[in-house]
Amino acid sequence: MRPIHPIAIPLLIALTAAGCTASRQAAPRETLETALAEAAMGMDNGTRMHLTDRFFVDGSVLQLEGHYADAIARFERAALFAPHLAAPRYAQARCYDAMGRKDSALLRIRQALELDSTTLDVRLLAADLAVANGEIREAIDLYEGVLQQYPDNIQARFNAARLQHRTNAQRAIEHYEYIRRNITSDYQTLLNLSDLYVTLGRYDEAIRTMHDLLLLTPGSTDVYMVLAHTYTMAGRTADAAAMLADVDRFVPSDSVRLDFLMNQARPIARGTTPISEPGVRIYALALAEHLTASSPSAWQPWQMAGMLAYRAGDSVAADSLTAHAMGERAINRDAWLESASTWVNDGYLTRALHLMLPSASRFHAEPRVAYLIGYSYYRTGSLDSAERYLRRSIALEEENAEAWSCLGATYTRQEKPAAAENAYQRATTLDPDNAAILNNYAYSLAHFNRKLDRAMKMITRALDREPENETFLDTKGWIHYRLREYNEALRYIQRSVDIGGAGPDVYEHLGDTQLALGNRTEARDAYRRAVRLDPDNAELQRKYQAAR
Repeated sequence: MRPIHPIAIPLLIALTAAGCTASRQAAPRETLETALAEAAMGMDNGTRMHLTDRFFVDGSVLQLEGHYADAIARFERAALFAPHLAAPRYAQARCYDAMGRKDSALLRIRQALELDSTTLDVRLLAADLAVANGEIREAIDLYEGVLQQYPDNIQARFNAARLQHRTNAQRAIEHYEYIRRNITSDYQTLLNLSDLYVTLGRYDEAIRTMHDLLLLTPGSTDVYMVLAHTYTMAGRTADAAAMLADVDRFVPSDSVRLDFLMNQARPIARGTTPISEPGVRIYALALAEHLTASSPSAWQPWQMAGMLAYRAGDSVAADSLTAHAMGERAINRDAWLESASTWVNDGYLTRALHLMLPSASRFHAEPRVAYLIGYSYYRTGSLDSAERYLRRSIALEEENAEAWSCLGATYTRQEKPAAAENAYQRATTLDPDNAAILNNYAYSLAHFNRKLDRAMKMITRALDREPENETFLDTKGWIHYRLREYNEALRYIQRSVDIGGAGPDVYEHLGDTQLALGNRTEARDAYRRAVRLDPDNAELQRKYQAAR
């Protein structure tokens, strides 16, 4: 048996008493630790190691029981008797880590490293704690150091790769490829590796890696999703389209397969993924075909397929697919409106009416359905039909500023000044800060040459909100024209033209203003541009001929 120093037994008795009463006494620990340090100096090595073992075992038991603060105190005493050992500092670091005190844990593990820089567990814990404290460069160096000695340590290799994923992609790839060749081909390693190859534009290597991923998880729609994106980025759209057959074959669940196709289609259909990107059009049309085949009795895939065909520029297929979806009695209001709004908002108004009218009666109580039809009729010049549907929309939802404004525009084109003003007054009462409504109201007043001071105030408010809106600038210029302030009119209308996108009405206003200023050559040029944009407009033809 190892001999015990004469002071050891009474010292252990005192320590036991102190440990039992420490929670009730004010501050005995500092005094006790000082006494221990002084006592240790007078002990022989065997006694110090005996006490070290005793305190370390006690601390380990307390650590296992979850009494981390008491365990730390025991490990501290072990360190006092054996200051050259790394184990007590390592054990303290683990306790502090378990308590969530990452900074204290890092301090202790650094002390352990100074005493022992070779033990694997110490180095790995030091690296993990460095990560937890945001000391990424230190952690990378520690992991890289471990790998020099233990190249097949998968924890160190994977963590080193993960930490360098964004800062040193090539080194991260080297680590992931080492794991892949020499240790294991696990899912996360291959997924991270494929992400790096995509980031670096090394698409062929990314695709090769994703094919290995599919060997591990042959039915993974997540992998197929990334693979499809990579194929399109690499310009391999034929491969992307062909991959859909593999999805049909290897993804057994109809609902999961449909979810995958819908998720692939949605960003293209909504315009998040531009159709102009290389190969997206081919992939979109392939998706549309697979969608309709995947669930022929449901309206959702038909609607999405129609949106894809629309984005891809296949108007015949888009009309057919969307009409099929919108004609399904099960389609809900929001989906019907989404399809209709796409055509309306993009200006394909005749086609929108063709799609909406056959099935609109099923949503006869929905004000927005009536509004979209009324707006489309207004834009295509069918003013009586526009008035009828817009009034129906308002009857269903009287506080609809958008419908009141469009009705005001319809009455303006019908040359009904009082009705137009009444409609616009209702619109501005409901939405007084809407710049577009303010502009439309102001333009209507200018068109009828009425209440021009009020019109000027409204268009000024609209331009305060959108000072570079070419439509608003033209309206202000036209109000100045009505006020016979031709130089100011020319300034605003010319600014509208210079911004770009001017329509025939803006060029007509420019021609009228130039003519009022006596600039016949400039007026003729403006009328010529207007006629080019609207060749069937007899009034424009008359003005152009008169200015020649």
